[in-house]
Amino acid sequence: HDTHRSLIYTGRPLRIIRNDYSQNWEEHRMQEMKELLARGKIPYTKDAEWAEKVEEDGLGGSIEKPVGLEVAHPWLCGQVAGAITDIQPAKQIVEEMVSGAASILKFRATQVGPAARL
Repeated sequence: HDTHRSLIYTGRPLRIIRNDYSQNWEEHRMQEMKELLARGKIPYTKDAEWAEKVEEDGLGGSIEKPVGLEVAHPWLCGQVAGAITDIQPAKQIVEEMVSGAASILKFRATQVGPAARL
């Protein structure tokens, strides 16, 4: 279960690859998330604005950041990611797709009868 749905980046359900930041929101900051979303605020934006202010104030090294904020980039991922079982070179993937498409087109061509004479 490397992916999960989260509201922290958009305020709407978004499937992402699980990371420490998103997991922290889901497990330890759920109430805060609900309150922010109820006010129309995006949780990630709140943390990003906070981190920017801390850096501007020159306090970057002395204040603890939210867990995982440094790697909080949302790696978007649909459910189909779970169907990937092996890593293949792009060439092999394209060849398989073209071969499959050619087979389908050949089969479909046999399903079409001759044009009617008028």
